Amino acid sequence: MKTNLAAALIFLFAVSFASAEEKRFTVPVDGSPVCGPPTAAVTIIEFIDFQ
Repeated sequence: MKTNLAAALIFLFAVSFASAEEKRFTVPVDGSPVCGPPTAAVTIIEFIDFQ
């Protein structure tokens, strides 16, 4: 059972990683609060709902 679970997790990780590379969106961040240099290699945008 542990081997099946490990195999399933590895498969899901590989599939999600491959599909994440295919989907790229440009999100304008002008006027938004930012942390770090604008020339950073990676941009992480977090959407939070505090309700």
